[in-house]
Amino acid sequence: MREKLLLCFLTLQNVSLASADVQFINFWRESDAFSASVFEDIYTTNGKRYAKQFARRYQRVKQLMSFYQDSGPCDSKLWSPNYELVEVKKYNRREAIAINIGNLAQMLADWMSSYACFTAADRGLGKRISVPKRSIKDIRRLTRISAFQRIQNTYLISSDKMNYDEALAFCYLQGMYLANPAGNSNLLTSLSDALDQNEQYWFEGMNSCSTINHDGFIRTENCELNYNAVCQTERTEISTTTTEIMPIEPSDVFILVIPDYGDESYLQSGDGSSQISATINASDNRYAYDAAHALVNGKLHIFGGSTDYKKIVRLDDCSLNDLTARLNEDREFGHAALSIENGKKALICFGWDGDNRKTCEIFDGSTTVSTFASDWTHQYGGLGLYKNQPTSVGCYSEKHQKAETLSATGWIALPDHPKRISSHSLVGLENQSMLLLGGTDHRNSGSSQSGIGQLKDENWNEIGDFLQPVHSGSVIYIGRSIYYFGDDSAAIQRIDFTETEEFQKVEQIGNEPDGVWPYFPVLFQTVSNFCI
Repeated sequence: MREKLLLCFLTLQNVSLASADVQFINFWRESDAFSASVFEDIYTTNGKRYAKQFARRYQRVKQLMSFYQDSGPCDSKLWSPNYELVEVKKYNRREAIAINIGNLAQMLADWMSSYACFTAADRGLGKRISVPKRSIKDIRRLTRISAFQRIQNTYLISSDKMNYDEALAFCYLQGMYLANPAGNSNLLTSLSDALDQNEQYWFEGMNSCSTINHDGFIRTENCELNYNAVCQTERTEISTTTTEIMPIEPSDVFILVIPDYGDESYLQSGDGSSQISATINASDNRYAYDAAHALVNGKLHIFGGSTDYKKIVRLDDCSLNDLTARLNEDREFGHAALSIENGKKALICFGWDGDNRKTCEIFDGSTTVSTFASDWTHQYGGLGLYKNQPTSVGCYSEKHQKAETLSATGWIALPDHPKRISSHSLVGLENQSMLLLGGTDHRNSGSSQSGIGQLKDENWNEIGDFLQPVHSGSVIYIGRSIYYFGDDSAAIQRIDFTETEEFQKVEQIGNEPDGVWPYFPVLFQTVSNFCI
């Protein structure tokens, strides 16, 4: 079946091509080869449903071929080519499928901008432009599918021991290569976990003839010694620090909001067009009360809170389920959680249980381990990423303005915030800066703030304002918009940014349901019919 579908897909792409001088025949041959690889990998990963969707969308994009023009004026009032050369990319099996889909979509969009001439004489001009343009956008949307973004490393260990050169050859003959974590801690962990205790294995380290064991211990060996080889498939994970976020329209965004009481949960659309009650099953209706939350391996997790200071709860489908894993310390309220290491783990810090905690711990989905304690207390100081490192600012009880960031060796001081701030929200941007949203200013009688502050290049600046003051809320960053749900105001507000993450505007997209005042609510991006 798979071969038949692939053959049908390739047959659909056969177009009678006239000769052309600039990026026509060769471009579309390269594009067809690229798309065939995408189709095959989509089918292998997620079956024929998405593969067929991709094939239909790509076929519609190829309507552009009949509007090819490589030079001269274009008699069009709506669209004219710029004739810039398009960077032709190859399918890279060492990248996640989502990255390849994004690269193909960008290549097609660039070709449309460079060589598509929709003349004024064309009937239905608007439709002719919109069909391929919308199809390119639909192809981009496939990058959001989680299965296309996951790590898909498969390891093969040789049954026999061999020298280093033989190990390289062995992996090559398997259609693989000697395992190479390339400095990625997630890949290094998954690799070492696949190995037996008390054995060394050939792998591709920083130096030639490197070996690794189950504990991740690496050493350089005599290349003629014999060890088992560990081979790896040619696909790595999508990187949240280097991969551009594909545009996501607010109309495509749906956010599950779990307030203090679970039976008040609802689903909010990003454009404000809908707000629907959601049913979340839980043994305790107040699981989210005073709790912190973060994603771990794509799953929503809730940590601590007033109902159980050490609890860890996971959202499975429409049910909140207690895990056997527990936090190491009581965290009743005022603590914070943050997804780290590309979403594979969560950092949980601070809080209160008779005193202000400076401690932190890391949860990997099954166990918790303690890590560096901060130098300052940060009750209701939040956690966000600044230069890709966890950072906290201010404190409710101590009313200070201290900021510090967690490095590989411990917490490091950052410039003080201009205000004695707390109960704000922190959001890290791709441009390495961090936003501080709203909060309460303890120099001004704890008044609620409307400011949108930014820490960039070690300097604090105000870049905008909310429509109404906010504090004690939660935020979620999706596409190029931040969605704010808070306790101080019933307004649900959206902050929009440009593609380069410059502040653009703030809009109110709705109000909290009647009688609902969410206090640091739990937020989770999902689909339009989730648990309704």
